[in-house]
Amino acid sequence: MMEMTNTHVQEFLNGSLGMSEAAERLKVPRSTLWRLQKRLQVRGPAALVHGLKGRRSNNAKSDALRKEICGLFTREYKPAWAKIRTFYEEGVRGRFEPVCYTTVLRWLKAAGLAA
Repeated sequence: MMEMTNTHVQEFLNGSLGMSEAAERLKVPRSTLWRLQKRLQVRGPAALVHGLKGRRSNNAKSDALRKEICGLFTREYKPAWAKIRTFYEEGVRGRFEPVCYTTVLRWLKAAGLAA
């Protein structure tokens, strides 16, 4: 599938495939294809790489918050065999800056505190 998509993009850039047909085959709006073409003209192949590649997400939570939440789980909830959902609802939500359940679960798994 990726090779087919790459072929369509290459055909469009070479001029052998029109914008409307390329947009239809790639299943993207024409405006997206137009922006892609302009970026490629200015920046070359580097324009296809996501702008945040190799950098931290703009919405990432701090390492200090992660450590504090994992520490709280280790000290107060893990010894009592509390479920992670209970820990999140009672221990995390409302006590810290907003952080979603799946993020807390991912942090706990990465720290080896959850299965």
